[in-house]
Amino acid sequence: MDLAPLLAQLENANLIRLAAAGPELAYLFRHGLIQDAAYATLLREQRRQWHLATAEVLEAAYTANPSAAGTAAILANHFSIAGDEQRAVKYLILAADAAFDQYANAEAIEFHTQAQVALARARQAAAGEFDPAVVRHIYLRRGQALELTSALEAALVNYAALEAVGREHRDQSLELAGVMARATIHATANNLQNVRQAEELLERARVLAHNLNDRAVEAQPEVAQLSH
Repeated sequence: MDLAPLLAQLENANLIRLAAAGPELAYLFRHGLIQDAAYATLLREQRRQWHLATAEVLEAAYTANPSAAGTAAILANHFSIAGDEQRAVKYLILAADAAFDQYANAEAIEFHTQAQVALARARQAAAGEFDPAVVRHIYLRRGQALELTSALEAALVNYAALEAVGREHRDQSLELAGVMARATIHATANNLQNVRQAEELLERARVLAHNLNDRAVEAQPEVAQLSH
């Protein structure tokens, strides 16, 4: 199909403009509203296919240059719209970890939140196997970022959600990770310190650790000692 006449019509109508003549032709919409209107005319399946094709092209470039700033977040967005939640999770984690390593905690929280949502969608769609290591990483990293921004109540909710995922999938190691994280917050000097709550959580942790044969957790000191 010869696109030249169609592109010429759009250009003459001031809907698009030439962005690059080589090595390949590239056009841009003259206004974001025009782009939005054109995008809205696409059928949902067409959008998914286009986003998937875009993501796979970008993924090949990203593999060759994984240090490219911001590419992981862009890939995650394209894969998510395309309905490939497994790959969206992968790149959301990469984007979140990059932000976390650069102390951009607000961005890390946002990316990890998106990763949690994408992971839930993937589980609902039964896409791929349940990977406890991925779940643990997302929830614990998000919790750490929340703690670093002093959002301790949100961190507690996050760790409780990790416990819930562990119970849902009968994975006591995930339950234990969530319980220990909550106990640590309650045992530490902060506005949510609650020694009694911490002791109850540590007792639960010891039971889970015993079931998992985790000697390190079973040997945890008392909360009174932890809080000093």
